[in-house]
Amino acid sequence: MTVASIHIVGQDANGEHAEYTTAMILDDFIEKANLKFVYPAARSFGFNNPDGIDDNDPAHGFERWISIPDDMEVPAPLVKKHLEGGMYAAHVIPMGAWDEGWMPLYNWVDENNDRYVGRWSTIDGVCGWIEEHLNYWDWNNTYDGKAANQVDLLMPIKPRFAAGTRHPQERIVETFNYNGIPVEVVEWDATIWSGKIGYAENNTDEPNVDPILNGFMALPIPTMNERIEPDWDVCMSVNYFSKERPNGVMFADLVGTENQPQGFDVYKLPAGQYLRLAINDDSAKALASQPFNGGIPPYEWVGEQLAPQFGYQYGNDRLPVFEYYGFYKPEKNAHEFRYLYVPVEKQKSN
Repeated sequence: MTVASIHIVGQDANGEHAEYTTAMILDDFIEKANLKFVYPAARSFGFNNPDGIDDNDPAHGFERWISIPDDMEVPAPLVKKHLEGGMYAAHVIPMGAWDEGWMPLYNWVDENNDRYVGRWSTIDGVCGWIEEHLNYWDWNNTYDGKAANQVDLLMPIKPRFAAGTRHPQERIVETFNYNGIPVEVVEWDATIWSGKIGYAENNTDEPNVDPILNGFMALPIPTMNERIEPDWDVCMSVNYFSKERPNGVMFADLVGTENQPQGFDVYKLPAGQYLRLAINDDSAKALASQPFNGGIPPYEWVGEQLAPQFGYQYGNDRLPVFEYYGFYKPEKNAHEFRYLYVPVEKQKSN
């Protein structure tokens, strides 16, 4: 999101606090830019900057944002900023009812939920707690001194049981704790993979994996174009949820283009949703299963044990099962990270 930002510390010559001064400057910009009509979807935010300073202290400051089109220019003293998104806990209150808002929201994030924890320092110099002024275009029309306007209090959070890694193409949708192990649902953008792929000779047999792996290992991997994660590679099990197509296996790396050197196979995948968990002894123990040591990936761990418990089922049968391997350790002949991804979708209601 792109915003116009105004940040002021201290009181003006008339003794007005930074909250008031920043609002006047921002509203003047909104009016002169005709923003209500140019960008009716604009959103308004504000927060203390710096944190923890009493309103009457000369060091007290406040910063306000209004979202704007990416190509809009802003005049001084405003500053144009580009913000990354993220996950927030939200609690709506009437304007001014701060005691009803921040502490209950903080207590929920810090103590009273088993799925999320706080994500601090999301804005340079401050903790990242922000107010969103809902329906901001109507504020001047509705505010009558009775706190009629509403505010969303926003506190940045992250999944409590996140597995600790996130790839460029994925976003965490939900996270669960299953017998002490993290289980996550992630959404992927469309991706391109480069490596070696091979298929079974019919729709019932398994592919011959060894020559596919050997072919991948023989490729000049550093010559791949736009290789995105050089410390990670994957083994895909293709078509395992369909009896209409032969099973396949691909060893590959994530790339940014389908234009690859001769000898590399290219596989393009649509966007999709997966449930993932770490492939390790802890996962096997939590699932009361034998550790996975190669062969067909244990996708039944996900599709038959985990997914139904959390309201999911096997998903798009054109999406493969992934074994995602990261940071190979030659001294151990093993990867530091191994994850299993199985395509899922929300269970359909009867």
